[in-house]
Amino acid sequence: MPPTLIDTGVLARLIERDNPKSRAAEKALRESEDDAAEMSVCSQVLTEFWVVSTRPPESNGYGLDPIDADACIVDFLDAFTLLPDPPDLFYPWREIVVADKVRGKQAHDAQLVALLRAYAGHRVLTFNARDFRHYADIEVIVPSVDAESLGPP
Repeated sequence: MPPTLIDTGVLARLIERDNPKSRAAEKALRESEDDAAEMSVCSQVLTEFWVVSTRPPESNGYGLDPIDADACIVDFLDAFTLLPDPPDLFYPWREIVVADKVRGKQAHDAQLVALLRAYAGHRVLTFNARDFRHYADIEVIVPSVDAESLGPP
């Protein structure tokens, strides 16, 4: 089965226990397991997770100690398939950013698209659907923050 890539925001929500998006992320991952999807991560997503998890809260991060951030990454590597970067990933990424006139931070998302395509994948689990909206071949799965995710009233 082709991989489904888990975006950084979904991983980050897994450590943010009091956020309704945390429960939505967990539910989406459980449902994906039921679908027998190959839930995957990559070096870029794990690097981005490290950045946000170790950044101080006053800078919109989680303030984790590097040892705790690494423990999370170990858990992710145990739970999900790691998609190594193909050695020629730069070339398809470059084709995407030039053809789509990608600017700024969207180049990171273009690299995730290039990686997915290299593995014949076409699905990404993310809270940021707009980041992938112009890639017609990518199915965006957004975890649903519904009444169940919000918990008891």
